[in-house]
Amino acid sequence: MRPDIQLLIHVLTARLGGWNFPDLDWVLERNRKTIIFCKTILLGFRVMVYLWLRAPSFPDRATCIHSYNSLNSVTYNTRTQELMLTPGSRLQIIIATDSLSQGVNAPDIHDVITMGQPTNPDEFFQRIGRAGRDCTVVTDAQGMMYVPASAHKTAREVLGLADENPSCREKKLPEMHDGIAQLLLAPCLRKEQDLLYDNPSSDPPCTCPLCASHPLLSCSIPCNCSGCVIDPGDIKPKPVNFFIEDPASMFVTRPRCLKAHEITVARQHLIEHCWTVWEAADEVKAALEPPELYLPDEMITVLLERFLALDEPSDLDSLLQLNPYAQKGRDQLWATIRNI
Repeated sequence: MRPDIQLLIHVLTARLGGWNFPDLDWVLERNRKTIIFCKTILLGFRVMVYLWLRAPSFPDRATCIHSYNSLNSVTYNTRTQELMLTPGSRLQIIIATDSLSQGVNAPDIHDVITMGQPTNPDEFFQRIGRAGRDCTVVTDAQGMMYVPASAHKTAREVLGLADENPSCREKKLPEMHDGIAQLLLAPCLRKEQDLLYDNPSSDPPCTCPLCASHPLLSCSIPCNCSGCVIDPGDIKPKPVNFFIEDPASMFVTRPRCLKAHEITVARQHLIEHCWTVWEAADEVKAALEPPELYLPDEMITVLLERFLALDEPSDLDSLLQLNPYAQKGRDQLWATIRNI
């Protein structure tokens, strides 16, 4: 990995399975071209929705924020690549899957972010290698890994460094690549990278015309990884209640609930409603939006808990107000509830 990329590891303050990602608010504020890699298209969509709704003042969000994945049309992905390769374009944030981790040589990518732990170190370094491809254009490139709060504990367990509990000796070890575990616990990410790949202490400079015209920084510069310096990003922002976060907290009292077999039947009807609304959506939007967006599992759970207290359509408003997708289908949802 080029020494001009600052390596940073941060702990997420919000869960990857939610809709709030306050740790990424700075991406909207710094006006730096950034790629955010997500392991799944669904995670990428939730990240995009969060950033989209957090950026209402952007003059052209449709250009500033793009996604890149296999569900997008070829035309859309091609346009995203064109904007990436165009100096001075309005494109600022690209939320992508690994389909963008190779073969992209945009010169002005400042930051590359990996949401969640990568499969292995190769995947991580391949991704962040998109940053600072031209050091004459980007002089402060950063490669970041945002991991769940439990990641460091998992890393210690994987490497056999956790305090052994006799009752858990037969417990299956959590899934994490040894190399990722070593990076998470390393006092210096740069040194750990050299150990992982058996890198030499120094490499003779390449003398080809391209490398001669764009010389790389010397590895002798002081390391500025998150293990060696205190990065401003370590100041954790407070999570915000922005999109869909624990809808159950909206209700103070809990009336009598449905019985177990009634819950099973009602849940199936609500899931079928979700798919019906999704199938009736605009064809282009439906291709980019998962069915669960129209009625998330968390919302179904709350509906089932409050089912016997729902007397009229307005009783749904306090729950649906946080989800504009569910709001549009309120009347149809009420009809489904009355038919159960």
